[in-house]
Parts: sequence; C-alpha cells; structure tokens
Amino acid sequence: MQNDTTIRVYRYRLYPTKPQEAAMFETLRLTRTLYNAGLEQRIAAYRKQGKTVTAYDQQKELTALKAECPEFNAVYSHVLQDALDRLDKAYKGFFARVKRGDKAG
Repeated sequence: MQNDTTIRVYRYRLYPTKPQEAAMFETLRLTRTLYNAGLEQRIAAYRKQGKTVTAYDQQKELTALKAECPEFNAVYSHVLQDALDRLDKAYKGFFARVKRGDKAG
C-alpha cells in the first residue's frame, strides 16, 4: 500500500522587537542553566550514591526551583520540562552508544 500524502512546509521569518528578543534570550539562558544544573545533579547523584536520577524526578523539583529562584517563573513550565526531557534523551543516547561499543560523545 502506497502512502500518497503530501506534506507542506511553511517557513516564516520572525522579526521580534527588542523586548521580545531580550525575553527570548533570557528564556534561552534560563533553560541552558537548568539543563546544565540537571546534568550536574545527575553526575553528582551517581558519584555520591550510585543513584540514577530520571527526568521525571527532576521535573517534580521544578515547583521548588521556581519558589527558590523567581526568575524561572517567567518561563513556561512546559519549556523547562522540555529542557529536562532533552537532557534525558541525551543521557539515554550516550549510554546506548556506550552499550553498543560505539564512540560515546
């Protein structure tokens, strides 16, 4: 059976205002900070306790993070959850390559 579905792609150029551009860069900075902090948390937990931290474990802590660091309140929770999901995907990919014997990097 042949699939004759046509997929259309639309591309739009964004021209954000200066405040919008600043907000996007701030969101990017905060998600990068969260990603790196999540990575550090996983490494530290494994080194100290031999324990693996999952994305779900880290996402449960986002409410406390927003209470401690109010700058994260400006970022939608789904965006923060996605940063931790991407970290989890990278972690799983890394260990899958190690298990297969491929170059892990």
